[in-house]
Amino acid sequence: MPLIVQVTDTNGVPLTNAPVAFTVSQGTLSLRTDTNGQAATWLVLLPGSNGAMTVCATAQSGTNVTEVSFTELVGPYIAPCPAGLVAWWRGEGGREL
Repeated sequence: MPLIVQVTDTNGVPLTNAPVAFTVSQGTLSLRTDTNGQAATWLVLLPGSNGAMTVCATAQSGTNVTEVSFTELVGPYIAPCPAGLVAWWRGEGGREL
């Protein structure tokens, strides 16, 4: 399932084209919200990853900054994955990191 955040104004109205940054220790993926005020990304954790991976999503409008964290617990995997790749991102806009 994707990690999804929704950005709204102070009245709860979804904000279109608002910048959102998804960050893990390996890098940052910058996206914009859709017409529903949502930005989404997928995180695939690969073999050799142990423990928990935390992904932070940050949205900023002027001086207002809001952050939410997602924690993914890492367990055993069945499918083989490319060697040397730790995390793979794919945002709804098709941007990859």
